[in-house]
Amino acid sequence: MENISGNRYIYHYHIFESSTNTFDSKSLNLIPEVLPIIAISDFNSQRKNNYGFITKNHDYLEKEGFYQEIMKYVGRGYLESERNYYNYVAMDSYSDYKSYFLAPIVFEKNNETIYIYLTLKIFSQGIFYIEVTDELDKLNFTDDNFNIIENGEDCRILFPIMENKNIKYIERDIEEGIINTFVDEYHKFIFKAMENIYQKKTVHTYFTLFILDDGILNGKNNIDKSKEIAAAPYFKNLGTHFSNSVKSFDFNHFKFFGNINRIVVNLKSGGKDYTISKKTYKEDKYYYRGINNAFIMSALNYIYIKKSILNFLAETTYNNNPINREWLNFLEKNIIQGYSLKYVPSHDLRKMIDEQFIDSKEFETIQRLHYDNANIQLSKKQEVVETKINLLNLIVFIFTILSIAQIVEIFTDNKKIIAIITSAIFLITIAIIFFVNYIYTKKKRNNIDH
Repeated sequence: MENISGNRYIYHYHIFESSTNTFDSKSLNLIPEVLPIIAISDFNSQRKNNYGFITKNHDYLEKEGFYQEIMKYVGRGYLESERNYYNYVAMDSYSDYKSYFLAPIVFEKNNETIYIYLTLKIFSQGIFYIEVTDELDKLNFTDDNFNIIENGEDCRILFPIMENKNIKYIERDIEEGIINTFVDEYHKFIFKAMENIYQKKTVHTYFTLFILDDGILNGKNNIDKSKEIAAAPYFKNLGTHFSNSVKSFDFNHFKFFGNINRIVVNLKSGGKDYTISKKTYKEDKYYYRGINNAFIMSALNYIYIKKSILNFLAETTYNNNPINREWLNFLEKNIIQGYSLKYVPSHDLRKMIDEQFIDSKEFETIQRLHYDNANIQLSKKQEVVETKINLLNLIVFIFTILSIAQIVEIFTDNKKIIAIITSAIFLITIAIIFFVNYIYTKKKRNNIDH
């Protein structure tokens, strides 16, 4: 399949399973020690001057021939994108985050160098995501439109590692075929490091976003191709891409296709809606692609968080994993983030995506099922507790009956009277227990019926 201009972003969202302070300074300080971090951005709504900076662990990295190209992307792509993203979402406490740009995977193919960029972004709400960025200009889609990188005989993979607190690249052996396994390995390495640092497990959800700029660079937008990508993967034996059912909507100079899990965005060229010329855009692609992504993510991030929490509820419900109610309430409160965006275009875009690509009943259904399941689990625990209490009460009851006999002996030594009084108290107590149990069982059945 022919090349397409633009970037593909895969967002791997991770939610900690239990209460976690993601901005704990001790944990944050460990991240650059275990991960190959090239640059860091730190944004706080309470601080006037926010910043991004390059790390100093580049002793080995500077010797690589591709170092300057990576640093160009860091400067014009990553740091500028983060600064603009913060401008779009700033003004409230929900916008605080820490961002880390990791050393990319370097893929050399047919005398061409391809970079797979990864960014780690941590939010104060117990959530982080790992962004994987592919430049589509240098890549070919496979026939199913899903995997996009293939290797050949003259290919090699350079993988970043930490050595003596410095970033170093090593060559990895690869086999014929698709190399996405290296990206999966890198993603796993990052989130496992995060789980080890915070000593907590996470639940994972991912989303795919394509931002295509063929309309600007090549003067045309392939609408049919965008729909096919949005509807991927393509199974030949079905004989169709199912692209006719793909939803779409226009937002200024952007055209959106797909659904919340897989979105394709086309940039329209020319006209008053987008005043950046082809020449200007082409000369600084890293910058313009970065800020377009920043704007779209200023709206999408909150929806992705909402969907990730939905998946978190679904997975924990299915696996019967107990969730601390306070932590669950904290996570659910994060859903209101998207409704506090101060930059009006970001707010309007979030609203349109919500209306076009989100099933509002889905969250309500999953939430209801989760609470129903939680109540069932709670009822089971209560039954166990009640059984233990009843057993304890029985033991106390037996000792009480024996004690009554001893008390009666104080007033009479007639064993017949003692036996009658003790038996009467025993029978009355048993009758009361059965009556209370009958009322409780009847009430419980009525609650189930309703």
